[in-house]
Amino acid sequence: MAEQGDEGQERSYEQLLRDQAESLIHLKVTRGDPSLRVIDARARILFGPKGALPIATQNAAFSGKYVGHDKLMLLVRTLLSWDEYGEERPAPDRRSPVLDEWRRRWTAISLQRQLKRRSSSAAPPRRLEPNVSEPPTIPAAREAEGVSGLGPSVVADPGVTEPQAVSHGTDEAGQQEGEALAQVASHRETGSATAFYAPTTRVSMPMQRSLLLADLESFSTRDDVEQAYMRRALFGLLDRVAEAAGVAPAERRREDRGDGVIELIDAAVPLPHLLRAVVTVVPAGLRQLNRVASASVQLRLRMVLSTGTVIVDERGVWGSTVSDASRLLDAEVVRAALHEGEDAHALCVSNAVYEWTVPHNLPGISAEDFLEIAVPVKGGGVLQAWLHHPLRGAVNEKRSR
Repeated sequence: MAEQGDEGQERSYEQLLRDQAESLIHLKVTRGDPSLRVIDARARILFGPKGALPIATQNAAFSGKYVGHDKLMLLVRTLLSWDEYGEERPAPDRRSPVLDEWRRRWTAISLQRQLKRRSSSAAPPRRLEPNVSEPPTIPAAREAEGVSGLGPSVVADPGVTEPQAVSHGTDEAGQQEGEALAQVASHRETGSATAFYAPTTRVSMPMQRSLLLADLESFSTRDDVEQAYMRRALFGLLDRVAEAAGVAPAERRREDRGDGVIELIDAAVPLPHLLRAVVTVVPAGLRQLNRVASASVQLRLRMVLSTGTVIVDERGVWGSTVSDASRLLDAEVVRAALHEGEDAHALCVSNAVYEWTVPHNLPGISAEDFLEIAVPVKGGGVLQAWLHHPLRGAVNEKRSR
């Protein structure tokens, strides 16, 4: 119970920092989205040399890291010295009621920070004592429910204890399909002999899933604050897609790729519902986000909807379905459709998704909106796929090259 309490405190502390960073980014964007250097220069004008806001301090605040009370209040007061049109105006007084909510946020964060430090210092360090009594037997793979005969056993040298299996949460369907443990052997030198250590990796059996991939255009050209805003906007947009498709939280898993994301969705969610949500929610959501955002954080997306068997382990999701979907996402023809089209997104669906949904003329899905494409694969061969609302001239030109 104590460990659960400590974990809850840590999550609460981190969540409070993320909430504060999100509020700061929103405030910055709605005040003309000044650069970090402009904010620092403005603070020096308003509050003198002691009111300087170094770039590192601003990056920490906007990235969800802890900053002191005085620096946080200076940052907020500086941002409030611009109106919603980016025009300069007097900064609020340090006792202004408009700062009360920010003070309450900082106080809550500081309290959780102290609790986290106290719980960390109270927990004694753990030491792993080697067991040298007899050589343990390490199974090459653990038998999952309904799975047997996965391989022989490996005998370790004396002095090495059997590694403990670590539980990693997966979705309910994946657990029912069974799991195996793959052994990755490494070795270390001891005083008398070489001991072999085989950490366990939790690997799921291949499972049927839908995949929704999204990639932000020109993400690397933005600074950290702009990237943080764009990532949060993208995650929020995908949450709206999942809600429109009727995807429960337990039916999805998000793989963060920095400038993009892979949404792994349970096969129980009907593909037509998912495709309809993507083609309706994404365009409307992007128009809404880009209408109120500054030019530096306009969102433009390449997206791929695919389906097939995938494998999940403690390091992420992988398999041929993931690799093929990633090739579609990076295809020149999809990039051309986004670059030369009028929409702020380009959607490509795999051939399997198309065949199972589009030809049936289901509500909200029209076959006339899709154009077949062929994406070359390294080593020979092509991937058949379909573009939704493509710029046909750009597509035909790319295909003819």
